[in-house]
Amino acid sequence: MSIVIGTAGHIDHGKTTLIKNLTGIDTDRLPEEKKRGISIDLGFSYLNLQDEKVGIIDVPGHEKFVKNMMAGATGIDIVMLVIAADDGIMPQTREHFDIVRLLGIHHGVIVITKCDKASKERVLEVRDEIEEELRGSFLSGAPMIETSIDNPDSYEKVKDSLEDLIKTIKSEEKEQIVFRMSVDRSFSVKGFGTIITGTSQGKDLRVGDSLQIYPGNRVAKIRGIQNHGLSVDTLSAGNRCAINLAGIDKEDIKRGSVVATPNSLSVTRLMDVEINYLSSNSKILKNNQRVRFHHGTKEIICRIKLLDQQELKAGDSGYAQLILEKELVGFPGDLGILRNYSPMFTIGGVTILNPLAVKAKRFDEKLIVKLKGGKNNNSVKLSGVIEELSSKYPSFEDIKLNFGSTEDITEPLVKLVKNKEVLELTALSEIIYMHKNFLEEKKVELLAILEEFHSKNPLLIGENTSTLRNKVFSKKFKNKNYLEVLSKLEDDKVIKVNSSLVSLFDFEIKLSTNQEKIKNTILKTYKNNAYKPPKYEELSKLAGDPKELKRVFDMMVLLGKLKFIEKDIFLIDSDYNNLVMIINQLGEDGKEIALPDVKAKMDTSRKYLVAYLEHLDKIGITKRVDNARVLV
Repeated sequence: MSIVIGTAGHIDHGKTTLIKNLTGIDTDRLPEEKKRGISIDLGFSYLNLQDEKVGIIDVPGHEKFVKNMMAGATGIDIVMLVIAADDGIMPQTREHFDIVRLLGIHHGVIVITKCDKASKERVLEVRDEIEEELRGSFLSGAPMIETSIDNPDSYEKVKDSLEDLIKTIKSEEKEQIVFRMSVDRSFSVKGFGTIITGTSQGKDLRVGDSLQIYPGNRVAKIRGIQNHGLSVDTLSAGNRCAINLAGIDKEDIKRGSVVATPNSLSVTRLMDVEINYLSSNSKILKNNQRVRFHHGTKEIICRIKLLDQQELKAGDSGYAQLILEKELVGFPGDLGILRNYSPMFTIGGVTILNPLAVKAKRFDEKLIVKLKGGKNNNSVKLSGVIEELSSKYPSFEDIKLNFGSTEDITEPLVKLVKNKEVLELTALSEIIYMHKNFLEEKKVELLAILEEFHSKNPLLIGENTSTLRNKVFSKKFKNKNYLEVLSKLEDDKVIKVNSSLVSLFDFEIKLSTNQEKIKNTILKTYKNNAYKPPKYEELSKLAGDPKELKRVFDMMVLLGKLKFIEKDIFLIDSDYNNLVMIINQLGEDGKEIALPDVKAKMDTSRKYLVAYLEHLDKIGITKRVDNARVLV
């Protein structure tokens, strides 16, 4: 992991000049910036500190370009809060500081610039003003360095303070399992193609790796990587980088896009969050209020559904759902910024608790408890992740990728399975997991389908298992895992599984008086005819109602009361069982079974005997050897 430093502060307080004196690089690159003498967009530079190049991002200070400032603040580890000695603290000083604080930046230095343009008394006054403003914040007690253009040594002091902070941050490094980067620039270079830039997060990056462009499904290979102008084969997290992507036009990817390890992120338009509403706000935050949400380098308009409060007053925190007008990707724990829709100013910060939220009602106690628990409890958080992923039938790797943390999930996952909060499906080589709430939802769907099926088909045992799987789960759900779920529901006495048919657990076929009469007619007719069974058309003459006859007849076949032999030949179960017993007796000790031997045991014609014996061949009880048969 490397470190990225960023500036923050009011317009014309000398942020760009500070970087130029630290690095020798002028970060104002646009002609309009040169002409107007102000920063409009992000500027990039680097310093050699701790034996490596440390990236520096210069952000614009004008209130019109705060959107650009927030795109640059993504991925910053250290902030240089720049305050001019002549002006002191100004509106964008406060807004920029609110933004870096809300984005979870915990390290920084304060640089008082233009000390050559202010008296010693004014500098002291500004120092006191800064201490008062920052009291209780992460910059309280931070190094406060005075600089001026006519004193080059003053910039060395800034470098020394930054170097001390870098040592501290490097001791906090943790390995990540997913690469991702919010894109802050996209452009094309003749002969190379599309180049994107940003601050890398997560695991190391290598030439030849594939990256997915989010939102969307486009995957591109990395053709080349540069870090501060030098080509490299690998790059660790936390670095400024330029990535050359193969086969992608610059129009396909722009600021606000995210590139990441393929299939590691999920696109969303609804997320559960915690909102911290700034104490400086003069108005309340209302339910359903339209705001601007900044996440990574992207700005999205959204509405806020407050979940646990009617409204938020200045300084309040609360749980909410963000209803996004465009698609977004994010991890649990990601931080973002809320700005007023119009006029634009920062109103608060957001912590994403569940990026794949389900539409919920306000004041849903169950959801609120879940959101509170998930903030600091990995088991609760993991349970939530699995619940949201269950419709995709996730493996361990899928869950780990979406957990959004470097911590090992093995132990909390084992506990969730043991406590029956998560179902572990082990029928295939790759174990998959399903949350109990997802299974409960699917159980309700399945029961509703079966109730409707039984209502429409009272004489059928149940619905086909494959049909049910496609209606309730999806074709993606592997059949062996699906049968595991059916087995669990059968163990729980929710359903009954009869071969390839599923019914409600307490379902029984109930015949009407007329249907009972038809059934008895069928049984009597078959018993009377024994091994010379009637044809179906003969039954229709006896039964009267052809539709009811078919229903009852099909039911008897499904229940095994009538055994299918071939085409129009059926036997009642008692005669069928007797047939099998006769054949087994005749074939004892390897004896050959000849047609006349069978005929001697039952009163029937050659036509039926041949049909019976060929049927027994097909189902594997006998096999033909020349003109006789033997038991298999």
